[in-house]
Amino acid sequence: MLEKYGITKEKIAGVFTDLKNRAQAATILRDPQKAQDLVSKINSKLVNIPYVGEYFTDVPTLCLLISDYVKGDYKQVPFAALVGIVVALVYFLPPVDMIPDTIPGAGHLDDAAVLLFAVKAAHNDIADYKKWKGL
Repeated sequence: MLEKYGITKEKIAGVFTDLKNRAQAATILRDPQKAQDLVSKINSKLVNIPYVGEYFTDVPTLCLLISDYVKGDYKQVPFAALVGIVVALVYFLPPVDMIPDTIPGAGHLDDAAVLLFAVKAAHNDIADYKKWKGL
């Protein structure tokens, strides 16, 4: 289904292997203010999405994880996993999308695909964090 919109596994994987995206994510993780700005922007975007489907349900947890990491409260997650999560969250914000969010019904498909990729890749780390956080 996603292929008809130009979303392929290769394009999704490319989001995570792009060195510019990875460098931007690492910079965010090393700067508490940038991390907080990202979390705030993500939370604002979630409020404006008319539906928050199953693929977006982990986004608030990912934001909490990032916040706890940059505050130093939770460091048990590998930095590489965090980079992937931040890459996905940055992608979630405009104007990076493969499909503009303004296209009804299809606009958030690429966001969901990228987030799903990140959540699957860091599944065990996210589960450990949820246990630690009591979620």
